[in-house]
Amino acid sequence: MTIRPLFWRGVLFVYLAIVSGCGGDAKQYRTAPVSGRVTLDGEPLTNAFVRFTPTRGDSLASQIGPEATATTDDSGNFKLVTAFNDPGASVGKNQVMINTRQTKVDPNDADKVLETAKERVPKRYFDREILSFDVPESGSDAANFDLKSK
Repeated sequence: MTIRPLFWRGVLFVYLAIVSGCGGDAKQYRTAPVSGRVTLDGEPLTNAFVRFTPTRGDSLASQIGPEATATTDDSGNFKLVTAFNDPGASVGKNQVMINTRQTKVDPNDADKVLETAKERVPKRYFDREILSFDVPESGSDAANFDLKSK
């Protein structure tokens, strides 16, 4: 008879521990400030879209944390912000994609996409297998990429 109340207290304790996550933080990734500069053949690459995708190892299937993005300014400089509006990028290895093509939906035909800016970056740089950057715990202001057109 005295075992039953003790048993149900144990069940309740385990249930509450699981539901509460044992007091742990739901955020399983760390971010750090990241900025840098993108050039193409030594010249600043303006209005380029820069995307960092955090990974474990070389596979995008093992992505950890949110992507971080930025657009370069007139000097080719950028400052990353995550998809959750955290400054910087996820700490650790990130695969990097850079491109300049911009599109918008045709206001007169929702099925038609209009190109508003041509791609200036060679395709190999927006294939995430080429560029990577390791974000240190302390962050970095040296995430620089000197792209070559040939």
